This record gives sequence, C-alpha cells and structure tokens, in this order.
Amino acid sequence: MKKIALIIALLAFSVSSFAQSKNNWQEGRFERSKVYAELAAEEFGLTKEQQQEVYEKKVVQYEESYEAKKKYKKGEITKEELKIPNKKFGKYFSKLTGKNYQELKPFYEKVQKEMAKIK
Repeated sequence: MKKIALIIALLAFSVSSFAQSKNNWQEGRFERSKVYAELAAEEFGLTKEQQQEVYEKKVVQYEESYEAKKKYKKGEITKEELKIPNKKFGKYFSKLTGKNYQELKPFYEKVQKEMAKIK
C-alpha cells in the first residue's frame, strides 16, 4: 500500500513539475518577444502598430522554432528545415527596417545581451 501511495505521489509530482516548466517557457517567450519589439521600436523608430506586429511575429517565430527543434531532435526534419522559422522572421524584419543582415548585426548583438538578462 505504501508503495502504491509513493508511486502516485511521485507521478503527481512529475506531472506538476513538467507543467510548470512548460508554463515558464511560455511566459519567457512572451517576455522575450516584448523586449525584442521594444528594442526594435527604439532602435528603428517603429510606430506602435509596427512594434505590435514585430511582437506578434516574434512570438510566432519562437513557437515555430520550438516546434522545429522538437522535430529535428526526432529526426523528422533536416538541419536546413530547422532554420526556416528564423529565416522567415529575418526576411520580415529586414524588409520592415530596410536593412540587410550585416546592417542589423549590431542590433542583434544588443538584443542578445538584453535577452541574457531575462533568462
């Protein structure tokens, strides 16, 4: 009887800890997207509408990247397919700002430093 109770307790603990870690990832994704959009608006003089659009597209990009990483680890997609969400967002952001990757590189480095503070 004690073994059954112990197994049930461990199972409940495992499920609840997994749910919390997933939730933390979700919250972090939204916070990182918000910071990214704010920095982009500040750096490139974006309007509130453009800032909101960057935020929404960044949230989608994080979700697509997460899903692609899971598929890549399972062997369902190639390394090139893994990069698609980032490339898609990069094209959008480059078009929005009117700058190419080399011109955006200092901004990306600045964003990376800010993102490190969030984790």
